[in-house]
Amino acid sequence: MGMEERKNLSIVVPVYNEEEALPIFLPHLIEVLEKIKADQKILYEIILIDDGSVDGTYKIMKEFAQKHRFFKIIHFGKNYNKGKIEWPDRLINNWRIENYFADKAGRIP
Repeated sequence: MGMEERKNLSIVVPVYNEEEALPIFLPHLIEVLEKIKADQKILYEIILIDDGSVDGTYKIMKEFAQKHRFFKIIHFGKNYNKGKIEWPDRLINNWRIENYFADKAGRIP
């Protein structure tokens, strides 16, 4: 039996004041990723970046990270406009960035 190459997938989710949305969105995201994982043989992580939320967003992020080891969280104490966060070169130089869109069944076309 040959060894299959596993793909690594990092999902980066910038959030700001998403206290109401995260408890709905994150379980759905996990469900989709688990389907993709089974079908596509991937390992994944979900990186949540809190851009200085002033509601309970960070608390919810910590709760999910405690329950699921594939969550990583980054918390900024003040808002930096989540779409404008600049990553240090040392973090992204070795990344291969691809965009994947999954259908409702969790398949990547």
